[in-house]
Amino acid sequence: MSKRICMFNDCANVGFELAKGLRSLGFEVLHHRRSRGLFDKTIRLAWTVAHSKADLYYVHYALQDAYLVSKLKRLDVLHVHGSDVRWELKESLWRWMIRHNLKVARYVICATPDLPEMLPRYVENYSYLPNPIDTETFKPYHNRISSERNSVVFLYPFRYDPKRKGTHLFIREFERVKKPNWKITFVSGVPYHKMPDLYNSVDVVVGDFATGVLGKVALEGMSCGRPVVTRVDPKYYDHDPPPVVPLTNLVSMNDPDVRYWYGKAGRDYVIRHHEHKDVASRLVDELKTNGLL
Repeated sequence: MSKRICMFNDCANVGFELAKGLRSLGFEVLHHRRSRGLFDKTIRLAWTVAHSKADLYYVHYALQDAYLVSKLKRLDVLHVHGSDVRWELKESLWRWMIRHNLKVARYVICATPDLPEMLPRYVENYSYLPNPIDTETFKPYHNRISSERNSVVFLYPFRYDPKRKGTHLFIREFERVKKPNWKITFVSGVPYHKMPDLYNSVDVVVGDFATGVLGKVALEGMSCGRPVVTRVDPKYYDHDPPPVVPLTNLVSMNDPDVRYWYGKAGRDYVIRHHEHKDVASRLVDELKTNGLL
């Protein structure tokens, strides 16, 4: 009989992709996603948790979903995603809840390779799991040849956030080296199912510059064959450095051949390290090794 996994909440659709991968491996996954409405994240959430039945309880993000699961069921796996550990753990009024969740979780999964170094004070059992990408959904549209147009369009898919995204660093360099044909598009809040079209409608995707790790947006853009401008810290990627465009090389994005090279190399990288079915298989191995499945 297949194991039943109850998954709560999500972040950047990581849970959505993991659930797909786990189902492909024969697991029954009930993924309870919710809105940010007050009723949905309190009363309805508590009712859903209380009435759930599973062999494994898996929660994304270290706030109220994890707290309620720990109180009403059993917090088997807590998947931390970044801001809950990088910022909220230190600054939020709810940091007591995050610390509680980290302490009681049987196992903690880290979405990016910088997070494990932040956990030893709070957690004993944890590991890094690459963010999953469905490379058949996030793929290049070969019938769209961006070189046919004269402009070079940069996509910045975040809100302006100097502290958490390092937005000012990109804008400063963009203004310094931009060409007359360069354009930048700022968007946020685009539905997930429309993101592949969005990535494929631009020439360059811009990631964040504050964390030094590849975020979900950067990986999705790479998977769609787009060059991604972002900052990565070599200490987190010493084995197989991701082929991203550093700010110091931003001017090269005017060359379509250079854009093509980065786009192809980036997609190959995502396929090697982030294909959602492979990530799900790796997760299963981790959980079995640690006695959770």
